[in-house]
Amino acid sequence: MSSQSSLNDISNAIRQEIIRFESVHPNIYAIYDLIDAVEDKNLAESLRQLVVSIEDAFVNSQEWTLSNGVPGIKLGLLGSVQSGKSALVHRYLTGAYVHDESPEGGRFKKELSWTIKVTCF
Repeated sequence: MSSQSSLNDISNAIRQEIIRFESVHPNIYAIYDLIDAVEDKNLAESLRQLVVSIEDAFVNSQEWTLSNGVPGIKLGLLGSVQSGKSALVHRYLTGAYVHDESPEGGRFKKELSWTIKVTCF
């Protein structure tokens, strides 16, 4: 198998993972909307924490992550609650700007491609 074919296989696997991940996320947001309708604030907060735990488990599940053979980098965005971090990530992932961001934030996955050039003197 050529290295180009191997890279294409990895790229396709990453795209499939992104599609699977994005198919679940709308349902998670729907649960958050239902929680917002709960009048008992203590119950609502308990439910919210449970959904966050489920979301974290989903994001970190081996079923939803690729093997260690794929090199990866984690990127963190820092800023205040209203700084627009989620809107920036959403814009990068989808190409569309969404001003009204979720107060719960989100977890995102995106395939990145870049070229690293090393120059030796």
